[in-house]
Amino acid sequence: FRIRGYDSDHFTAMMNGVTLNDPETGRAIWAYWGGLNDITRYQEMKNGVASSQLGFNAIGGFSNISARASSQRKGNRVSYALANQSYDHRLMYTTSTGLMANNLAVTVSGSLRYADEGYTEGTFYRSGSYFISVEKKFNEKHSLGLVAYGAPTVSGGQSISIQEAYDLTGNYRYNSYWGYQAGEKRNSRVRNTHIPMMMLNHYFKLNDKTQINSSVFYTFGRSGQTRLNWYGAADPRPDYYKKFPSYYSNPGDEALFELYTDLWKNDVNTQQLDFDQMYFANSKNLHSVTDANGIKGNTVTGNRAKYIIEDYRADIQRYGFNSTFSHQYTENVIFSGGINGSFYKSMNFKVLDDLLGADYWVDVDQFAERDFADESAAQADLETSNRIVKVGDKFGYN
Repeated sequence: FRIRGYDSDHFTAMMNGVTLNDPETGRAIWAYWGGLNDITRYQEMKNGVASSQLGFNAIGGFSNISARASSQRKGNRVSYALANQSYDHRLMYTTSTGLMANNLAVTVSGSLRYADEGYTEGTFYRSGSYFISVEKKFNEKHSLGLVAYGAPTVSGGQSISIQEAYDLTGNYRYNSYWGYQAGEKRNSRVRNTHIPMMMLNHYFKLNDKTQINSSVFYTFGRSGQTRLNWYGAADPRPDYYKKFPSYYSNPGDEALFELYTDLWKNDVNTQQLDFDQMYFANSKNLHSVTDANGIKGNTVTGNRAKYIIEDYRADIQRYGFNSTFSHQYTENVIFSGGINGSFYKSMNFKVLDDLLGADYWVDVDQFAERDFADESAAQADLETSNRIVKVGDKFGYN
C-alpha cells in the first residue's frame, strides 16, 4: 500500500527510536519481526512529511514501535488464528509484568505460524518469533532497557506465470516452483531468513521539560533463497518458453502444438518440476575433471551434477548508536536534535544446497563457455580453475 504514491523506502520504521530500515534497499522488512503482533500493534505513526522528536524522517512518514517493558499492558494474552493464506495456524502468547515493586518490568512474547501447504499449491510455511524486553527504573530520572527479538522463517515460494499456463492447467493458483520427488511435493524456491536484533536503551528525564534517550544496537543473521541451476542439460523449469504450445503455433508445427497442449493438460511432470528425472540424470553422468581445483594433473571422477539447488545468500551485520534530545521550550515550541551512527556489512554469496544425487559440481559458467573463446572467462574462481564444489561450499560469487 503506497500512501500518496510514495514507495516504502520513503517511510521510516523505528523501534524505541532505532531505525529499522535496511540500509541497502531503504525499506523496512517487516518479516524480520513477523508474528509479534501483540508488541508491534502499538506504535506512534504519522503519514507524509511530519515532525518527530526521534529523528529526521522520510517524506512518506514514520512509525515508532514502543518496545519498553514498562509501557506494555500488564497481564497475559493467548490467541489462536486459523487462516488460509501463507499459513494455516498461528499461536501467540504474551506476558507482561508491568512495573513491579522493585521497579523492574519484563515482557515476553512468542508465536508459531505453520502451513503444510498454503493457499498457493506447493508452498509451505514454518515460522517462529520471539521477543523479550526488560527494563529497570533506577529513579525518577534514569531507566535502562534491554530488547531482543527475532523471527526465524522458512517458506516455500510461489511463482508468477503467463495466462497460457493458467488456461492450460485450469488453475489460477498455478505455481511452477514445485514438483514431485518420490511422490512428495518439493519446492525449489525456499526462503530461509533469521535476522535477530538486540538493543540497549537508556531513558534520561533531566526534568519535566527535557529528555535524552540513547540506544546502542546490534543486528545480524542470514537471508537466503534457493533456486535451480543446471549445466549441460535442458532448462528444467516447466514454464520455460520453449515448453509452451504457443512456441509451436507456427504453420508446420501443428503436431508439436497438439502434443504440448495435451502434455500441459494431462501430464503433471510437464506442468511441474520433475525432480525424479533430475536425480536420474545426475546419477548417469559419470565424468572426469582434469586439472581439478587448479592442480595440474589432478583428476576427479564421479557423477558430475547436471542439476543442483543453490542458495542465494545475503547475510548481514550491523551495529550502531542513536541519541536524541528534546526540550519543551514553550507550550507550542519543542527543540529536538540528535546524533546517530552505524556500521553495516552485507555478505553476498551462493552456497551449494543440494547436489540432487550427484557427487560434485564444477564452478564454471556454461553460458560464458558458450559465448567466449577464452576458457578462463567461464571460471568463477580465477585463482582455482575447475573448482570442485560440494554441499555447503560457497561458489559462483562471494
